[in-house]
Amino acid sequence: MVAVDFTASNGNPRTPDSLHYIDPSSRFNAYQHAIMDVGEVIQFYDFDRCFPAWGFRGRIMDGTISHCFNMNGSASGVEVERVQGIMATYASALNHVALTGLTLFGQVINNVVEIAGQSLYYNSCKYFVLLIITDGVLTDLQDTKDALVRASDLPLSILIVGMGGAHF
Repeated sequence: MVAVDFTASNGNPRTPDSLHYIDPSSRFNAYQHAIMDVGEVIQFYDFDRCFPAWGFRGRIMDGTISHCFNMNGSASGVEVERVQGIMATYASALNHVALTGLTLFGQVINNVVEIAGQSLYYNSCKYFVLLIITDGVLTDLQDTKDALVRASDLPLSILIVGMGGAHF
Protein backbone atom coordinates (compact mmCIF):
# COMPACT_ATOMS: atom_id res chain seq x y z
CA MET A 1 0.00 0.00 0.00
CA VAL A 2 1.23 3.47 -0.82
CA ALA A 3 0.21 6.80 0.74
CA VAL A 4 1.47 10.07 -0.76
CA ASP A 5 1.55 13.43 1.04
CA PHE A 6 -0.61 16.08 -0.67
CA THR A 7 0.00 18.80 1.91
CA ALA A 8 0.58 22.42 0.89
CA SER A 9 4.10 22.37 2.34
CA ASN A 10 5.19 20.52 -0.80
CA GLY A 11 4.75 23.72 -2.79
CA ASN A 12 2.64 24.42 -5.87
CA PRO A 13 2.98 21.39 -8.18
CA ARG A 14 2.98 23.73 -11.20
CA THR A 15 6.23 25.42 -10.16
CA PRO A 16 9.71 23.85 -10.46
CA ASP A 17 10.51 24.38 -6.76
CA SER A 18 7.70 22.03 -5.70
CA LEU A 19 8.50 18.49 -4.58
CA HIS A 20 5.48 17.46 -6.72
CA TYR A 21 6.54 19.30 -9.88
CA ILE A 22 6.06 17.19 -13.01
CA ASP A 23 8.95 18.18 -15.26
CA PRO A 24 8.06 18.43 -18.96
CA SER A 25 11.42 16.82 -19.78
CA SER A 26 10.22 13.69 -17.93
CA ARG A 27 12.75 13.97 -15.08
CA PHE A 28 11.28 12.44 -11.94
CA ASN A 29 10.40 14.59 -8.96
CA ALA A 30 11.26 13.45 -5.42
CA TYR A 31 7.97 11.58 -4.97
CA GLN A 32 8.31 9.77 -8.28
CA HIS A 33 11.85 8.73 -7.35
CA ALA A 34 10.62 7.33 -4.02
CA ILE A 35 7.70 5.49 -5.63
CA MET A 36 9.99 3.93 -8.22
CA ASP A 37 12.98 3.20 -5.99
CA VAL A 38 11.07 1.66 -3.09
CA GLY A 39 8.19 0.30 -5.17
CA GLU A 40 10.49 -1.62 -7.50
CA VAL A 41 11.82 -3.51 -4.48
CA ILE A 42 8.66 -4.16 -2.46
CA GLN A 43 6.32 -4.95 -5.39
CA PHE A 44 7.73 -8.46 -5.61
CA TYR A 45 6.35 -9.28 -2.17
CA ASP A 46 2.79 -9.00 -3.53
CA PHE A 47 1.69 -11.94 -5.66
CA ASP A 48 -0.62 -9.96 -7.97
CA ARG A 49 1.34 -6.68 -7.81
CA CYS A 50 -1.84 -4.66 -7.34
CA PHE A 51 -1.77 -1.92 -4.71
CA PRO A 52 -4.07 0.51 -2.96
CA ALA A 53 -2.69 3.99 -3.70
CA TRP A 54 -3.83 6.77 -1.41
CA GLY A 55 -3.16 10.42 -0.99
CA PHE A 56 -3.55 12.25 2.26
CA ARG A 57 -4.46 15.80 3.20
CA GLY A 58 -5.65 17.00 -0.19
CA ARG A 59 -8.76 18.82 -1.39
CA ILE A 60 -10.43 16.23 -3.61
CA MET A 61 -12.79 16.82 -6.54
CA ASP A 62 -15.94 17.22 -4.43
CA GLY A 63 -14.22 20.09 -2.56
CA THR A 64 -13.67 18.30 0.74
CA ILE A 65 -10.32 17.96 2.43
CA SER A 66 -9.50 14.30 2.87
CA HIS A 67 -6.97 12.74 5.20
CA CYS A 68 -6.98 9.54 3.12
CA PHE A 69 -8.34 9.37 -0.42
CA ASN A 70 -7.91 7.02 -3.36
CA MET A 71 -5.48 8.66 -5.76
CA ASN A 72 -7.36 7.10 -8.67
CA GLY A 73 -10.45 9.11 -7.72
CA SER A 74 -12.56 6.01 -7.10
CA ALA A 75 -14.78 5.88 -4.05
CA SER A 76 -14.51 2.10 -3.93
CA GLY A 77 -10.74 1.91 -3.55
CA VAL A 78 -9.83 0.03 -6.70
CA GLU A 79 -6.19 -1.07 -6.62
CA VAL A 80 -3.69 -0.01 -9.27
CA GLU A 81 -1.44 -2.41 -11.11
CA ARG A 82 2.30 -2.48 -10.54
CA VAL A 83 4.56 0.44 -9.75
CA GLN A 84 3.71 1.94 -13.14
CA GLY A 85 0.06 2.11 -12.03
CA ILE A 86 1.06 3.96 -8.88
CA MET A 87 3.13 6.39 -10.95
CA ALA A 88 0.28 7.05 -13.41
CA THR A 89 -2.30 7.44 -10.66
CA TYR A 90 -0.02 9.82 -8.74
CA ALA A 91 0.56 12.01 -11.82
CA SER A 92 -3.16 12.08 -12.57
CA ALA A 93 -4.04 12.97 -8.96
CA LEU A 94 -1.78 16.02 -9.14
CA ASN A 95 -4.14 17.39 -11.81
CA HIS A 96 -7.28 16.80 -9.72
CA VAL A 97 -6.28 17.29 -6.09
CA ALA A 98 -5.38 20.61 -4.46
CA LEU A 99 -2.64 20.50 -1.83
CA THR A 100 -3.78 21.66 1.63
CA GLY A 101 -3.03 21.74 5.30
CA LEU A 102 -0.73 19.93 7.66
CA THR A 103 0.85 16.47 7.68
CA LEU A 104 -1.42 13.88 9.32
CA PHE A 105 -0.69 10.13 9.27
CA GLY A 106 -3.34 8.88 11.70
CA GLN A 107 -6.18 8.27 9.23
CA VAL A 108 -3.96 6.50 6.69
CA ILE A 109 -2.55 4.18 9.35
CA ASN A 110 -6.04 3.57 10.76
CA ASN A 111 -7.24 2.52 7.28
CA VAL A 112 -4.39 0.03 7.02
CA VAL A 113 -5.08 -1.23 10.54
CA GLU A 114 -8.68 -1.91 9.51
CA ILE A 115 -7.58 -3.80 6.38
CA ALA A 116 -4.97 -5.86 8.23
CA GLY A 117 -7.39 -6.51 11.09
CA GLN A 118 -10.04 -7.82 8.69
CA SER A 119 -7.44 -10.12 7.19
CA LEU A 120 -6.77 -11.62 10.62
CA TYR A 121 -10.49 -11.91 11.31
CA TYR A 122 -10.94 -13.98 8.17
CA ASN A 123 -7.87 -16.06 9.08
CA SER A 124 -6.01 -14.92 5.98
CA CYS A 125 -2.26 -15.45 5.84
CA LYS A 126 -1.41 -12.02 4.48
CA TYR A 127 1.30 -9.59 5.46
CA PHE A 128 0.90 -5.89 4.71
CA VAL A 129 3.41 -3.15 3.95
CA LEU A 130 2.46 0.53 3.96
CA LEU A 131 4.79 2.98 2.25
CA ILE A 132 4.18 6.58 3.37
CA ILE A 133 5.98 9.23 1.32
CA THR A 134 5.95 12.66 2.97
CA ASP A 135 7.71 16.00 3.04
CA GLY A 136 6.99 17.21 6.48
CA VAL A 137 6.89 17.20 10.18
CA LEU A 138 4.03 15.18 11.57
CA THR A 139 1.31 17.31 13.22
CA ASP A 140 -0.98 14.58 14.60
CA LEU A 141 1.67 12.90 16.71
CA GLN A 142 -0.66 11.48 19.38
CA ASP A 143 -3.19 10.18 16.81
CA THR A 144 -0.32 8.58 14.89
CA LYS A 145 1.10 6.99 18.04
CA ASP A 146 -2.34 5.63 18.92
CA ALA A 147 -2.74 4.21 15.39
CA LEU A 148 0.72 2.63 15.58
CA VAL A 149 -0.14 0.99 18.89
CA ARG A 150 -3.30 -0.47 17.29
CA ALA A 151 -1.12 -1.69 14.39
CA SER A 152 1.52 -3.28 16.59
CA ASP A 153 -0.23 -6.66 16.86
CA LEU A 154 -0.99 -6.92 13.17
CA PRO A 155 0.97 -8.44 10.27
CA LEU A 156 2.07 -5.00 9.10
CA SER A 157 5.21 -2.99 8.41
CA ILE A 158 5.18 0.75 7.84
CA LEU A 159 7.92 2.41 5.79
CA ILE A 160 8.17 6.21 5.92
CA VAL A 161 10.25 8.00 3.31
CA GLY A 162 10.94 11.70 3.85
CA MET A 163 11.24 14.20 1.00
CA GLY A 164 12.87 17.61 1.01
CA GLY A 165 14.61 19.46 3.81
CA ALA A 166 12.11 19.24 6.66
CA HIS A 167 13.08 17.93 10.07
CA PHE A 168 11.95 14.29 10.13
